[in-house]
Amino acid sequence: IACPKYPIQCIYNCGESFLRNELDTHLRKCPEAEVECSYTKYGCHVREKRRVLEEHEHSYLNEHLLLVVTNNTKLEEQILDLKETLRERNQVITQLEQQINKLGIEIKQLSGHVSKNDDEVAKTQKMLAGHADKIITIEQQSQQLCRRLDQEGKSEIAELKEIINGLKEKVERTESNIASLVTFEPCLKQHELLLSAHKKLLEKNNERFRVLEATGYNGKLIWKICSYRTRKLEAAEGYTPSLFSQSFYTSRCGYKLCARAYLNGDGTGKGTHLSLFFVVMKGDYDSLLLWPFKQKVSLVLLDQSPKKNHIVELFKADANSTSFQRPVSEMNIASGCPKFVSHTVLEDGKTATFIKDDTLFIK
Repeated sequence: IACPKYPIQCIYNCGESFLRNELDTHLRKCPEAEVECSYTKYGCHVREKRRVLEEHEHSYLNEHLLLVVTNNTKLEEQILDLKETLRERNQVITQLEQQINKLGIEIKQLSGHVSKNDDEVAKTQKMLAGHADKIITIEQQSQQLCRRLDQEGKSEIAELKEIINGLKEKVERTESNIASLVTFEPCLKQHELLLSAHKKLLEKNNERFRVLEATGYNGKLIWKICSYRTRKLEAAEGYTPSLFSQSFYTSRCGYKLCARAYLNGDGTGKGTHLSLFFVVMKGDYDSLLLWPFKQKVSLVLLDQSPKKNHIVELFKADANSTSFQRPVSEMNIASGCPKFVSHTVLEDGKTATFIKDDTLFIK
């Protein structure tokens, strides 16, 4: 076991001596320690001793600026590509809407045809009922005539048989027409399924575009939480304990973040306070960023009255906390204030109006 108070010499031979537990502190400022150029994230791979690194950064200032300009040019090209993709998606949505409108018109037309066919079926059924009565009557008359026409001849009987056969043919044709109307039902169902699929696709694309449009890139978020009382009740009953805001970035290629709120409180604030937390998420540019996350964070509950008595909590990210290390899953463990504001202060409205129209805003 190594003694933390044992005096040692610098491993880089800078000439200084210090206690073993002060090694990390010394290495962060040792002039002989090798460190990376501050322009590493832009493509400079130089690694020099700390005492000569400043001279390197000064001597190669133009090259470093060129790397930064090249990086920014690539970012601008990516933005243009995203805009073009968004334009193409809007065109696809327009085409889908036109197809849906066209299908809607066709369905209305089919509905009209089906309605007409139903009327025709009803009329045909009435005709069949009338023809059935006529056939019965004719058969009765035929029997009577057979007895009478034994004396008058067989010619009239033949004519009556032709009339009966003609009526039977009409009945058969009518029944065939009724059967053909049934074939319209599968066609109508197919159109309904197609329309439903188009609607689902349109809703999916609309949701994707809403997320893209709501994402901010300036490190700030205004989070609107509607239906506060209903959502607080759902949190208290355990259906939805917490809410997540939409994600946002500190810059165009910066850290990806979001907020998390427990309307009925969490931990020490459960049941008495609104708990508010800050979450670092896995982003598209994490490999280019410096870790751990070290920036200052402000959590603000906005006062919606002219007094503007906002509730503000400020803290600086703890570099030793796992909440601010580079994420390995979709998001890190949230960090913030379990007792951000009590329900009494939040809801009574005496000092400030934090809830208006059942809505609150968090910045």
